Amino acid sequence: MKLDDYELELLEAIEKTDNFEKVEHYEEALMEAGMAAKNYLTKTKNINIRIPEYDMLMLKRKSAEINIP
Repeated sequence: MKLDDYELELLEAIEKTDNFEKVEHYEEALMEAGMAAKNYLTKTKNINIRIPEYDMLMLKRKSAEINIP
């Protein structure tokens, strides 16, 4: 997996530090963090909008050009 500049900076900061604090109830905190990440990443919301037909045709054309549905 390739990391971007920000992620590399975070990784370097973590590797250089020795200021880690012990987490009480580690397993529970890990499960909670995992559930929070899953909920955040899978959350979607449906919306309805009205746009002119011409604009919709142009959007469909552009999406076909770049291969996205």
